[in-house]
Amino acid sequence: MTPLQCKAARQRLGWSIEELAHRALRSHTVVGEFERGKKPASAAVLASLRRAFAEAGVNAEAIPADDGNEAEDAACSR
Repeated sequence: MTPLQCKAARQRLGWSIEELAHRALRSHTVVGEFERGKKPASAAVLASLRRAFAEAGVNAEAIPADDGNEAEDAACSR
């Protein structure tokens, strides 16, 4: 998952960075730095983010990496 995919998925769900961090059991600093491209996410952080999105019915990695506004049907399973 890229930072843009993460941000696009979060925005589709109407979640703040804090909400995503809470659902992923991570700090909002880690999530924010990943989304802004300041720091790469570890494998454990990425797994937590994927899980949080999956529980909400969104596959963030189905969102095109270069355009978070496309393929909503592909990204959302609900």
